[in-house]
Amino acid sequence: MSCVRVKLINKPGVTMVTSHLCFWFLVGVTSLLLARNVCDGCSCKMSHPQAHFCSADFVVLAKVKSLGKSHDSYKSYDIRLKKEFKMTKKARQALSHGLIWTATYDSLCGVSLNRTKYVITGGVNGEKPWLSSCNYFKEWSALSRKQRKAFRKLYQHGCGCRIISFSRHMFGQGLGPDGLHYCPWQTFREEMLDCQGLHSVCIRDPKNDSTCKWLPNRMYKRCMKRRQKWLEREKQREP
Repeated sequence: MSCVRVKLINKPGVTMVTSHLCFWFLVGVTSLLLARNVCDGCSCKMSHPQAHFCSADFVVLAKVKSLGKSHDSYKSYDIRLKKEFKMTKKARQALSHGLIWTATYDSLCGVSLNRTKYVITGGVNGEKPWLSSCNYFKEWSALSRKQRKAFRKLYQHGCGCRIISFSRHMFGQGLGPDGLHYCPWQTFREEMLDCQGLHSVCIRDPKNDSTCKWLPNRMYKRCMKRRQKWLEREKQREP
């Protein structure tokens, strides 16, 4: 055991006391803190549904039929593909067996699915299709009308744009960082008023191909008006 010797002298004339502070004690405390972070659960970066679509190996509408094969650390679900929104050749082969795999435990980013229809974004590892809580998956019935349309045919046209999430205070007066080809995702903190997540798509500006913009529509504009009123009420409540 490696130790650091520390000499403590309280007052002149008082007997010198020696103590050993063990290095491994500090290592042990650090290890416990790290272990706690691991055990607290899976940590994922928040991403817009469009970003999930663009980075996935496959995006499908699938009906979950039942729990399939399982092992100690991972399990599978029997699924029936209803529609392909995006699919690599490798992913199509992996999904041909009618199974999708996930970790058994939440702490390993595993998910639990009900017997219903989901939109699922996922990746292929080895020869198996995998889904984790860091991917986007949601019951089809819970999607907004614009999200359903976006998964069917709009998100694929926005993969040349990046979506950057930030609060209105992060870059001055609600402005994003300098650069091209991005849309600022300013509404991500408000789940029910996430207008850009629920009702819009980030695409290249037809008038300026070097920039990206949120695609406007009636639902998006209405949502942004409601959000603005909500922000004004919240600001009035501030001391």
